[in-house]
Amino acid sequence: MRTTIVLVAAAAMGAASQVATADIIAQLGPRDFDTITNTEDFQSYGDFESPGEPFSSPGGFDFDLPGGGSFVIWGGSGEVGFPTRSLYQNGGAPSMTSIQLTGGGDIDQIQFEAANGFGPASPHNVWIRAYNDGLPAGFDFEFTAEIITTITVWSAGTVFDELRVQSYGPNPIERREEQIGAISIDNLIVGQGVPAPGALALLALVGVTAASSSGAAAGRSASPPG
Repeated sequence: MRTTIVLVAAAAMGAASQVATADIIAQLGPRDFDTITNTEDFQSYGDFESPGEPFSSPGGFDFDLPGGGSFVIWGGSGEVGFPTRSLYQNGGAPSMTSIQLTGGGDIDQIQFEAANGFGPASPHNVWIRAYNDGLPAGFDFEFTAEIITTITVWSAGTVFDELRVQSYGPNPIERREEQIGAISIDNLIVGQGVPAPGALALLALVGVTAASSSGAAAGRSASPPG
């Protein structure tokens, strides 16, 4: 079932329960594309291949772990959620996965699937932060969703050229990019979105700081199942 979540935005001044108008929007579930410019499903890589950090994929995406860690193309064993190859933070990482277009173009709409290496845990807590020109664009999104989760993010006026994404499995989201997570992603699509007036969407959490909580577990490390 497709699910869309609406959250309340809190201003950086500390006001709570203040509704904000989001011009970057995110939702659980797919959204129609008018045109598609980039796709990536990691099937051109070998099982448990290490693509490097950062690396550029054949589909026209750049991936990085700004806070450290290493990527692996996890084989389709289902151990990090997917039945086919996916991009995984090997053993977990103190960093969100950065997604950009090769060449640094703006993103109008991006869709991807998210899972994790915490078992994998389902449901899992997913945090997304939009960036533009190397700085946070002011829009963060939180989802608690079942595996495998399809997430769509699109611009409704505010420009962004990068997403940073992480899954913390069953652990609370601390809204710190260095919090250890273990996200796996697959089936990325970027293109021009089709407007959908009246659709419920997730309002961004602007400038919210949360109390820290401990207990983030490391994810799986890459080794072919034996």
